[in-house]
Amino acid sequence: MNIVVLAGAQVFARVAAAAPWQPFDPRVLAFLSAMSGRLLRHPLSQAHIDAVGLAFFCRRSNLESLREQHGARCVSAVGRGLSFHIAPSNVPVNFAYSLVLGLLSGNSCVVRTSSREFAETSIICEVISDLLRDRAYSDLGDRISVVRYERDRATNDYFSALCDVRLIWGGDQTVGEIRQSPLPPRAVDVVFADRYSVCVIDAVGYVRDADKRAIAIGFYNDTYRNGQAACTAPRLLYWLGGAEVVRSAQTAFWSELDSVLIAKGVADSAIATVEKFTAACRLALDAPEVHAVRHQAMRVSRIEVPSLEVKGLTDTACGGGFFVEYRSERLDELKHAITPKFQTVTYIGMPAEAIAHQVAFAGVKGVDRIVPNGKASDFDLFWDGCDLMVTLSRHITVT
Repeated sequence: MNIVVLAGAQVFARVAAAAPWQPFDPRVLAFLSAMSGRLLRHPLSQAHIDAVGLAFFCRRSNLESLREQHGARCVSAVGRGLSFHIAPSNVPVNFAYSLVLGLLSGNSCVVRTSSREFAETSIICEVISDLLRDRAYSDLGDRISVVRYERDRATNDYFSALCDVRLIWGGDQTVGEIRQSPLPPRAVDVVFADRYSVCVIDAVGYVRDADKRAIAIGFYNDTYRNGQAACTAPRLLYWLGGAEVVRSAQTAFWSELDSVLIAKGVADSAIATVEKFTAACRLALDAPEVHAVRHQAMRVSRIEVPSLEVKGLTDTACGGGFFVEYRSERLDELKHAITPKFQTVTYIGMPAEAIAHQVAFAGVKGVDRIVPNGKASDFDLFWDGCDLMVTLSRHITVT
């Protein structure tokens, strides 16, 4: 097995043998808090906003807040044992959030990062390695191993056979591939497969909002910051309102976003342009009535659809600013398009409660998160509809 250890323990059997701790163990909180401080001080981290975001998530005040919110459900819990994490290749810092999650829930962790090299991965692993050399955090030495290896069934088999819980982040194909590696009888899988997200915009509410620049920046953070590759990034925009007010809102919205993209230096590559054109053609083959909205620059590609029943709508995975738009005067029409693939709904110009009442709690099998525009990628201990602190720990009955 050709395994490269990027940070932490070199002997995987020791990580597997590490004793389960209770969730929110003080030693873990101290380690993560120290990691936060070092990330913020790292000379290269400020150039990578996602690394800074991880540092803010792990700051002591946020960890204490998480313990207050979730600790009561974990009073009689301990970690399951070894957690084996398979991180996706599309979001560089996802491996670190998965590691944090495993540690907070009381588990030791083997985390497989993407085989692609990212600056964020190097920065975070450097900080983790430095901390583990500090005597103050010696208890974590055999609880963390961040590794990299190419797709390899034998290596997947090896770590899967050792683990007590396996977290699979990635597309449906990755999930199927990893699941071919058997788990011990009592081990469990926690799977984060392909998902699809939508932004609901009340046109009247948007037009009335005075700070359209802030809305555009929030939308940029949700979509372009990770190349629209994350499951949390909206691909569908559901415009709510009459035709005239929606057209007015769309003109302002896309113009404001384009000015943000210019300021951020976003430019389309030839490959991205071709990919977006190809995605538009695929939709057009399924629904000839779709309408492509032309822009002077290719930073934004918009496809208006006459119906949410367009075949392949949620399977058209294209990043870099590819958006499908639909207009309706009724919010509950969205309910009929929701499938288990829908993960996050962001909203602009309207209350979250309306979406919750008319869509999420209206008998659908999708939608696990309803969050404000600009907050789609904010990590939380509830994810994909799961209470992760409960799922990743073993709860002991004492009577």
